[in-house]
Amino acid sequence: MRKLYSSLGVKLLFVALYITANIWAALVIIDKNELIADHASWPAPTAEQILYALMLIISSYILIFFIGNEKEENEPKYKKIINSKAFSVTIFCIQLIFFAFVIIYSAGSAGGDMDKGGGALRFIFYVINPDMLFLVYYAATMYAKSKIPYRNSNLVLFFISNIARGWIGQALFIVFIGAISWVHSSNRKLSAKKLLAFAVFTPLFFIAASFLMYIKVALRLGFDAVVGLIQNVDFFEVLSGFFEIIFSRLQLISTVSFQIVKKPELTQYIENGTVGNFYTDGLPQQVIYKLLGMSPGDNLNLFLWQNYIPGYFFESQTTFQPGLVAWFYILPYYWILPFIVYIVFLCLLNFKLVSFIGGNGLRHLSWFAILIFLIPSWLGAYVSFIWSLFVFIVMVSLGYTINTNFRFLSKKW
Repeated sequence: MRKLYSSLGVKLLFVALYITANIWAALVIIDKNELIADHASWPAPTAEQILYALMLIISSYILIFFIGNEKEENEPKYKKIINSKAFSVTIFCIQLIFFAFVIIYSAGSAGGDMDKGGGALRFIFYVINPDMLFLVYYAATMYAKSKIPYRNSNLVLFFISNIARGWIGQALFIVFIGAISWVHSSNRKLSAKKLLAFAVFTPLFFIAASFLMYIKVALRLGFDAVVGLIQNVDFFEVLSGFFEIIFSRLQLISTVSFQIVKKPELTQYIENGTVGNFYTDGLPQQVIYKLLGMSPGDNLNLFLWQNYIPGYFFESQTTFQPGLVAWFYILPYYWILPFIVYIVFLCLLNFKLVSFIGGNGLRHLSWFAILIFLIPSWLGAYVSFIWSLFVFIVMVSLGYTINTNFRFLSKKW
């Protein structure tokens, strides 16, 4: 039983962090009577409205504890394929090709988009998302009993690629998976060496994360800005600013409060098609709309930025997360039930795909994807994650088929 629930403590810590950030933000907003982060200086709704929205946000975090429970099997069903050298090399090559694509065409960087060049090649990376695919692979192999060839090489390339593009947010997935792996192994044998390693690693992680956040912002402004900021860096200012930025980025209450204030406008934009409804966000939906010659409307995240967030935030610290709870405020009343059904469907589809492969690693990853993508209402990112699970299943199936046929032919000849 202890082994089975080894991830519960880690999940609790992450959820507690998000809840704390939202409570902190709500208190600051009520005290100042104005919003913070992306919508700084905008007037806040009433304290009662803020507290009610806070209760909904906290409830959503509590609710996810009932999703994605662990099972007895730790490793996936097709572990011989997934843990193989050939599969690791395939993932590495996909990442490497994408990294070269990004460097050559300057596409996919933070503050940019995939439409900045690359011709038809960029559509391949719409279908095969290298970052998501790596995260699925990394989680699927987290409980491997033997060393996976090139797994660490894949991890290094993943970090290099993300930092070069000005992204570090997806490193949270690696931290989460690493924390669960550590706790799981500690449940079997908790040694003084592991406790010392944790005590040393924790402050070093926050220091490193502080400077990565600092450099990430500079990368979005250009190479000259990186050199200038590094030359004039103030260590204590960076460290203290990091914690303030983290809490500011984790909270949802400010953006939700903003949408409460703007509810009449946003509801009208959704009704007339200016803003895309919840079901339009995602690659498959966008393709269907394009094939039908229809416009899905603007993505809510981008619409909020383009119309209500100062431009300089986009270059440095905007989060673009409307919050899943916000849809209950801005949707026309007759869309509330379909919205709930749609979210439940996505979660069920997610874990159904996981069941094809099996293994607690993908269950952990799926739970974290709900925390990181779904709760902030990055619906397109969550759909992309689900799609990447499907792509991963196709790759594993192909690998299994090739491996089976190869062994059959070897025996025949």
